[in-house]
Amino acid sequence: MNKNVIVAWCVAAALAGCGGGGSSGGTTTGDETHTGGGATTGGETTGGATTGGGETDAGTATTGGGGGEGDFATRVAAGQDKFDHVCGTCHPDGGEDTGPDLHGKHFTVERMTNQIRNGSSHMRPIPVARLSDEELPNVLAWLSTIQAVDGVAH
Repeated sequence: MNKNVIVAWCVAAALAGCGGGGSSGGTTTGDETHTGGGATTGGETTGGATTGGGETDAGTATTGGGGGEGDFATRVAAGQDKFDHVCGTCHPDGGEDTGPDLHGKHFTVERMTNQIRNGSSHMRPIPVARLSDEELPNVLAWLSTIQAVDGVAH
């Protein structure tokens, strides 16, 4: 195989996983799981570790709401539901499975947002098509209840 065929195959395989959009037959439902590899470099899936990519303004992602504890509880419930749907296969209830246990990690909002959007060597990025910018603060709110993220506005 030549290098271009190998690169094309790796990109296609990475796009078929959790973060990519696209599939290898049939339609995607947003329920697909991911296993290892795949990250972004300036917006392209490379199949390797994160080596760059766009920065996110995660600090403002958690400032929505402001309506008190009732509003925060609503955000937490919505965030847990979305987390279970998008992330729960690898992190069931925030725990360890394919992905690590997130309980007690105490990541900053910026670090967690970067992890979610850009992925890492073991996690593919979660694009806006699967977890919108409007849904992300709710997921971060839920993650704050398991001490995975610190600094989420109530």
